[in-house]
Amino acid sequence: MANSELFEDNELLSKSMVAASKVEFLANSEELFLYAKALYEATLWGRKIDRERAKKIKRDRISALLSVT
Repeated sequence: MANSELFEDNELLSKSMVAASKVEFLANSEELFLYAKALYEATLWGRKIDRERAKKIKRDRISALLSVT
């Protein structure tokens, strides 16, 4: 299985690779890939947290509206 098949968002992976390639302290391609993967995973995690937070805010607003009436 190719590395690109392991990732659900190839555009994000590409952006992560570009960002990682700008880092000067990486010594080889393996470190570059690992750093890009860490950026990729951190971004996905952030998106998940944002979605969960948005759902909670929506639930809280609905609860507040229902409790007012």
